[in-house]
Amino acid sequence: VRAPHKSRVKYVHTDAVGVGVMGVMGNKGGVSIRLQFYDSTICIICTHLAAHRENVAGRNADFANVFNKTSFDIGEEAIREVIRSGSLSQWATGSSTVGITDHDLVFWIGDLNYRVDEIMSTEQVLLLSEKGQLEELKK
Repeated sequence: VRAPHKSRVKYVHTDAVGVGVMGVMGNKGGVSIRLQFYDSTICIICTHLAAHRENVAGRNADFANVFNKTSFDIGEEAIREVIRSGSLSQWATGSSTVGITDHDLVFWIGDLNYRVDEIMSTEQVLLLSEKGQLEELKK
């Protein structure tokens, strides 16, 4: 954060969610940081999901686990401020815990391990992308 904006960053909290065996083994899962920047709340999640081309269900399950288990206890003062500013106004349950969807901006990054199906070459995928033919890629 650049110096002129540093004082406008507040309520910084982190969380980590393991999705390996029993939620603790292995190297898969996600780490998250959330903060308020001026009047906007921002959440950034970085995940490493299950590998192997055929393991789409495993990746989807890892994503769901990180999504559902990530939470931040931001405190009562932060809750009062974000409600006053209009952020999280739909969420006024009296709890000081927020999840991923309680933020104005969410950025999900990382090694997601999703693969292009082998029936289509990389060159064909790039060509369809360049032509804007994205429906063909969703099949």
